[in-house]
Amino acid sequence: MNCPACIEQLIAVEFQHIEVDVCLMGCQGVWLDEGELTYLQPHIHAHTFVSMPSRTRNAPLRCCPRCDRPMDVGHLQSGGPLLDHCPAGHGLWLDAGELQGLLATGGGGSEPAGPLDFLQRLFTPKELS
Repeated sequence: MNCPACIEQLIAVEFQHIEVDVCLMGCQGVWLDEGELTYLQPHIHAHTFVSMPSRTRNAPLRCCPRCDRPMDVGHLQSGGPLLDHCPAGHGLWLDAGELQGLLATGGGGSEPAGPLDFLQRLFTPKELS
C-alpha cells in the first residue's frame, strides 16, 4: 500500500492486534484502518468526523490508499488537526505529528501499557544525549 501524501511504500507496524501503516521512508505520516483510532482512543469514533466544504480547504487532495477515491478533509467533532478520511470508510490518514496530537488528547489515567503506550513511544521524538 502506498502513502497518499508522498507515494512511498507504507510499512505495517503491529502491536497487540492493531496494525498501523507508517510512511517511514517518506513523509512520516500514518494510515489507520477504520476502527483502529477507536481502539487506540475508545472515546474517539470515526463517525465524529466532520468534513469541511471543499472551498474552505487549504490542503492537497489525497486519495485513499485502499480504494484510490479522493479523501474528505475535516476534523473530529472534538477539534484537533485536519485529517483525511476515506468516504468509503476505509480509514484515516494523519500527517506527521497528527497522531501524537490525537493520542495526547485522550491519554491520562493509569491505563496499563498497551497499543496506545506503544504508539506514543514509537512516535515521540527521542532526545539525543
